[in-house]
Amino acid sequence: MFGKRKSVEAAVRSDDRRRIFDEADFARHGELFRATGLGIDDPRNVVETRADFDRLIAQSLQAQELRRQGIEAELLARHGCNNIRPFFLFSEGVYKTQAGDWLIRVMRLMPYDDWNITYLPMDAKTAAALQLPLHPQCSIGPIEELINSRISALWDQFREALGRSRVEFERTQDIEILARFNGGVDRMRAGILAWAGEISPMVIALIADVQKKA
Repeated sequence: MFGKRKSVEAAVRSDDRRRIFDEADFARHGELFRATGLGIDDPRNVVETRADFDRLIAQSLQAQELRRQGIEAELLARHGCNNIRPFFLFSEGVYKTQAGDWLIRVMRLMPYDDWNITYLPMDAKTAAALQLPLHPQCSIGPIEELINSRISALWDQFREALGRSRVEFERTQDIEILARFNGGVDRMRAGILAWAGEISPMVIALIADVQKKA
């Protein structure tokens, strides 16, 4: 499994679960929060624990295993071979960083979900059937550096936007500020997925080109 999750700081209630907006926040802005349907014990206001995130990752891993088994069964039936292994676009070297932790906790981008995986062959017969290059059996340094640079920059943008939104909300008590921030988070997540979809075939083509030259 990719790394370990880090805890998140927030206010603790009597149930030992942390809240994004605590009793003091609701004492000051409770009417605004309730107008948007947000209560202090709303799941959206409860900060998930490390165990919660580990459970999400485990569910993603299990779903990936089921997908792989289905693909293997289909390959065996059609081609008589099925030696494949998942290749992760965002590798362990990405997910073990602080920005990688942010990908899971905030962006909800699990490492074992479809967007991050291409199943590559492990032998020549399966490669011929899939018309794909062999699995490199390692992460690719320049690609990992490129992705880490991009995600780190987005993480910095997120933190800056979060800081500005908190200050502006405390000053104006305008709930629309939070709505705009959440909309920005959704757009950032969609942008990461779109970028991953763009570069994934390029990375596979690069692997194929290197193997062909070799």
